[in-house]
Amino acid sequence: MSGLRRSKRISTKRLRDDSETLPLSNTRGLPSLPLELHQEIASYFILPPLDPFHGPVLEDHLEYLRRQRAFMAMAHTCKILRTMYLPIGWDRLEISNDGTSQFLSRLLVRKFTFVTIDEPMLASKICEVSLTLGNYAPRVVFPKLADALALLPNLRVLHIFPSLSPLARRSVAIINECFSAVKLISVLEVSFPMDTFGIVSSCPKASTVICHSAGDWPYISRHQFVDSVVLRQGLHTLRFPPINLGGKLFQKICSELSSLHEVGMVVLGNWMTTASVEGLKAFRKLRILHLKVVCIRQFEQRSAELFNAAVGIFNAIPAKGEEVKKLIIYQRGKNELEYTTQGMRVFGVEWGTVESCQ
Repeated sequence: MSGLRRSKRISTKRLRDDSETLPLSNTRGLPSLPLELHQEIASYFILPPLDPFHGPVLEDHLEYLRRQRAFMAMAHTCKILRTMYLPIGWDRLEISNDGTSQFLSRLLVRKFTFVTIDEPMLASKICEVSLTLGNYAPRVVFPKLADALALLPNLRVLHIFPSLSPLARRSVAIINECFSAVKLISVLEVSFPMDTFGIVSSCPKASTVICHSAGDWPYISRHQFVDSVVLRQGLHTLRFPPINLGGKLFQKICSELSSLHEVGMVVLGNWMTTASVEGLKAFRKLRILHLKVVCIRQFEQRSAELFNAAVGIFNAIPAKGEEVKKLIIYQRGKNELEYTTQGMRVFGVEWGTVESCQ
């Protein structure tokens, strides 16, 4: 990991010197091949999908590291290969969540300075960004980050995570202030940590909104979360952590976002009522439902009733043609099983009432 970072810490002067001294081309060698063949070569390097819930994936995948190193090596071979492989090597920008907050902040500024100032041609090539934020120098780092993201015209996926320690309240306030001042029009999927609602408000066209939690949410934050998403147009997927939204908040999501195709995680606990669960009837286009069942002994019967009600409502939602609906059930300490019922695939856990779906 450290070797990868060192290889990317190339000064602007070094990059310019390399570009000026590289041979022009070899008309009979690899650079002479058509662009389509180079794209075919690049396709053999695996790029693992981003994880919107647990942070950047680069440090856990050797294939990703090999891909980066190979493309950077090709880019420093000659000018023609540089124009081909340097953009491919920067189609995704990730900043790992290991290291100190100070190190992460400096690395973040350095990378975004490189792609927006030193090599501005790369800004249009970046489609995915996954990074972690620390509490070091937020007044300096976060404004630069927001401004740099606004310079990426083709950014489609934005995932932001807290570092090993949760974001301080001061850091959260600065993030919301900085991101509320920019608009990331091209972003279609955004994943953000608790309380940083300025991030999602800066992505008005995002059809996939994923909120992950680093701890317990204050109740006021749950209201802010719901208010930040219910007025969005064209929302396709809404994912949130297993928190107690309360009956009224959940019903507000159901009534205001009735066109959702995927929603969850809906926690079926003692604070939910049958009337709240019936709010699922508003989702006429729902195809994927995430449920979490709270099986505390004194509430086991109530949880079973709520679960059966939710499954019945979801199963009654009409599907067109060969469309398949998925019900994903979470329960701690159980193995995952797969069930099929009336055209509905149920990825669940071993629990008595699940068998009634068969």
